[in-house]
Amino acid sequence: MKTHKKKLKHLNIKLLILDVDGVLTNGKIYISDNGMETKKFNVQDGLGLKLLLNNAIDIAVISGRKSNATKIRMRELGIKYAYFGVTDKTKVFELLKKKLRLKNKNIACIGDDLPDLPIMQQAGFSIAVANAVPEVHKAANYTTKNKGGNGAVREVCDMIL
Repeated sequence: MKTHKKKLKHLNIKLLILDVDGVLTNGKIYISDNGMETKKFNVQDGLGLKLLLNNAIDIAVISGRKSNATKIRMRELGIKYAYFGVTDKTKVFELLKKKLRLKNKNIACIGDDLPDLPIMQQAGFSIAVANAVPEVHKAANYTTKNKGGNGAVREVCDMIL
């Protein structure tokens, strides 16, 4: 861990941006013979996200993949800022910042792999899940104890709250 939990509480986080595969899931994608994709989401992570929403902290999901399973899960959780098939996450970061009238310091970001680095480097507080690649760990202000899909998101939600 690179920073103390108490430090995060004083940052006035108003938006948490998440990657999906490797952060909200364990990074495994199951594809059946007929092309049906399924993923495994952690229920406790979901409750943590709902708790943030209930405390006026917005949630955004930015994923490089298009996934119907993820779209369904985000609708279930009430996450209205969900972007899929994104090749340049920085553009969505800037759009959200402008739309929500936020500064970088009010944004936290959780990532696990190289496509997450550009927005992690701009966010006021960046978090790597325990199973992130070395470059993401190096760029992060904090590394979770838990792996993606296994409570890492809930750990961050609890810290913010």
